[in-house]
Amino acid sequence: MSRAMMGCGSRKECEMRHNRAGAAIVLMLRSLKMPGMALAVQDLLEQGLPAFEAAMPGISELFKRPAEVL
Repeated sequence: MSRAMMGCGSRKECEMRHNRAGAAIVLMLRSLKMPGMALAVQDLLEQGLPAFEAAMPGISELFKRPAEVL
């Protein structure tokens, strides 16, 4: 199926649409004013590294938990 048929404008948009957890992390980092980290995560997602893919559930969990008070 082509990107045009899927409604994706660019390759990055198409890849991010397929990886919803990764896209959520990128959006969260951008909302936290961490564009450099968001770009790094996006680059790692595009590379499709198995180690990073395996770490995604743990990274997602970090954003779900409330910050602990010391």
